[in-house]
Amino acid sequence: MIGHYRAVLFDLDGTLLNTLEDITDSMNEAMKRLNLGFVGINLIKALVGNGVGELVNGVLAQTGGAYSPEMKDRLLAEYRAVYDKQSAVKTKPYDGIPQMLDWLKGKGILTGVLSNKNHKNTLDVLQYYFPNHMFDFAAGYREGAPRKPDPAGVYEFCETLGLSAGEVLFAGDSEVDMETGRNAGIDCVGVLWGYRDEGVLTRCGAKALIKSPGELMKFFLQLK
Repeated sequence: MIGHYRAVLFDLDGTLLNTLEDITDSMNEAMKRLNLGFVGINLIKALVGNGVGELVNGVLAQTGGAYSPEMKDRLLAEYRAVYDKQSAVKTKPYDGIPQMLDWLKGKGILTGVLSNKNHKNTLDVLQYYFPNHMFDFAAGYREGAPRKPDPAGVYEFCETLGLSAGEVLFAGDSEVDMETGRNAGIDCVGVLWGYRDEGVLTRCGAKALIKSPGELMKFFLQLK
């Protein structure tokens, strides 16, 4: 425990891993298969965070056409098929993330991941990119389970590890993460290396903003 925190719960995309290029490439390959054109990485960056269904809806909305539910289902299926095979091509941890995770473990801080990414994809990329770090909890989107910003995943994390809300710090890069923490009654820090800017994170209630993984370590040291 450092201060009153016993655990840190992390978002995944834009927080631990820079997944943007693989997501963009997978979406463009899926769209190519359906003759739907091309989207840029900045659009994907703005849309990531609410789950793949909302990502597909946002992409189709930006192409200027009116698409049927069937087309949305087809694009979603194509994207999932492509991303399952190329989720670890250009993706990489942000600089300093492995060292930060090791430091937290060395201090006895529990670590978890809560993502709106598909649950299988979440577990796959964590195992691939962090083979030497055993997270105490990891959950992506599962059929029938509510997505962030619903606090259900935070409650599951706390229940699984025997934690109270006041003992958990949530670190994420988006308004979805800040809203999740607020809905669950836990403190949040906004990371500035991800997919949203300082203004968004501040407006959504971040307790602190950090510019690098090393600053999270400094945040904890200040609590002693």
